[in-house]
Amino acid sequence: MRSNYASLKDFKENAEKNELHSKKETLLADEKYSMLADNEQFQALVADMDKYDLTELENRAKIIKCDYADSINAFSLNEPKNKPAGKVGYSLEKPKSTDKYYKTLFK
Repeated sequence: MRSNYASLKDFKENAEKNELHSKKETLLADEKYSMLADNEQFQALVADMDKYDLTELENRAKIIKCDYADSINAFSLNEPKNKPAGKVGYSLEKPKSTDKYYKTLFK
């Protein structure tokens, strides 16, 4: 019974470790980190991902992403286009009086 318990305990620990490892892999394989595939710091983080828990790994990946974006000056993927200022329409004519339509109504 004890030998069976030890093997079941090892199996459970191994299954939990594999599940956590797969969650970490999906986190780092996310599309938002795809631009970091060639970055040395990110590759080192991927190699050492088992040293960190899930939240710390995500924080480190975000820090590397911000450093990378700062180094290439790309905080925005979509650069703002220079749009001309909105045109304001106005008329030089005097507004027509609406009194003539209602003159006879209130006599």
